[in-house]
Amino acid sequence: MSYCTPATMLQKFDARTLGMLAGDLNAIVSPTALLTDPNLQSALDTASGEIDAALLNAGLYQPNDLANLTGTAATFLASICAVGAMIWMYRRRPLVDPKREKEYAEMFADWISRLRSGENIFNLPAQQAASQPTVAGLSLPSLYQLNGISTRTRDYYPPPGVPCSPNRVT
Repeated sequence: MSYCTPATMLQKFDARTLGMLAGDLNAIVSPTALLTDPNLQSALDTASGEIDAALLNAGLYQPNDLANLTGTAATFLASICAVGAMIWMYRRRPLVDPKREKEYAEMFADWISRLRSGENIFNLPAQQAASQPTVAGLSLPSLYQLNGISTRTRDYYPPPGVPCSPNRVT
């Protein structure tokens, strides 16, 4: 299931450009035919797959979390998917507009890298804490402040966190 429909794709991009990129043998696909065009649907599915792969890599969201988005978050997700699909459409015709394809690729790569790193770009409240891990245990400064045996016998044991004292001859 793709996060963007062909109808939404037509709202976000010019139908003439999409028709030219989707057509084979120099044929331009009409806006009505784009709604069921297999090339456009394949590009949308591929972009959605890239989004899913980034989500699973970060572990912050699951694909069903994004499928249940509403409002502006759902619109933003559809925009990310549409830009990704546009990259695949331009890659079908690499000589059409390489500059535009590069701009879309950079924009999409930025969003994917943010998803892959675990950034909460959709502001889902239940998953917000998952992107901010906490570590339980001693830090290096608190380890130095402990009154352990190496602290009480400084000349015998090396300091905590240091494998060997540089001044000691072994």
